[in-house]
Amino acid sequence: YKLNTAGNDYEFQQTIVGDAIDEGFGRFIHVSSDGSKFLSASNPAYNGERGQVKVYELSSGTWTKVAEFLGDANDELTSAAMTPDGSQIAMGSVNAKIAQVFETVPTPAPTPSPVSTTPVPTLNVIEPGTFDWDIEYLPNATQIIFSENATGSELELHYNISIRSHRITAYQDDCTTEIPDSVTSVISSSTNVTDTHADLEVLLDIQQETVTNSPIWTSLGIGQGQIAVCIRVDLVLGELDTGTSVTFHEQKLYVDIDLTQGFQVTDITLDRTAATNETGTAQFDYEVSACHCDPSSFDCYEPNDPNSVL
Repeated sequence: YKLNTAGNDYEFQQTIVGDAIDEGFGRFIHVSSDGSKFLSASNPAYNGERGQVKVYELSSGTWTKVAEFLGDANDELTSAAMTPDGSQIAMGSVNAKIAQVFETVPTPAPTPSPVSTTPVPTLNVIEPGTFDWDIEYLPNATQIIFSENATGSELELHYNISIRSHRITAYQDDCTTEIPDSVTSVISSSTNVTDTHADLEVLLDIQQETVTNSPIWTSLGIGQGQIAVCIRVDLVLGELDTGTSVTFHEQKLYVDIDLTQGFQVTDITLDRTAATNETGTAQFDYEVSACHCDPSSFDCYEPNDPNSVL
């Protein structure tokens, strides 16, 4: 029981039960003057006439057993007492005719680990958005100028891409077989429009002297034909020529040509190829650093720094 704040009554707090009926738990009770500890001596004949003394401590409103003493054979521990602060306990034995005194031993403070002399590397904080790998084809910006006077930019395409290394490839309409340089060549340039994205301009130069005898040309009759190409844009991790493609976009274009009208375009058909799954294996060599850090700021601390969250 605990004295209430008014000081005129006791309030029930907790019931503590012994281990066995013949233990006689609570036969003798002694409480420290500060009310933080108490001991209980059992029936002297309990446990083969050894007797038993238990010590309890109050922590966070709950009494918990912190020590237990058993007498030797036929000792018959009969009485016990503690100092006002509960730091020392004395127990008496009838048969052994002795008194034993015990004292609490403070738990030694843990030995601090040696502080590493290796400097903790500074972590680079990545700004949000820089891990985007976006490729958006802009069909309304596509321009085709296929005439006798057009040189170097018969097909002009535009994309909205993340600011990354990019690789442009011209394929036949199977999007697998590259078109020979003698038939087409690709020129690209990009202009940043935001902090994270850029406008990618792709110019496809079609050699009008050789295109009609190439795999990308299909005759549609006398003086009529069609050019079929597939433009692939890859965003690349690592070196431009040898790096790994993280994401890509393929765009098919079919351009109908009327040779009798001075190589003028008569129709354009855009076709997006169906997505396919490709499985590959890539190996990267990265340096990884770790440290104790504050997750809200990514600040690094030495292992035993008091500001460390670990």
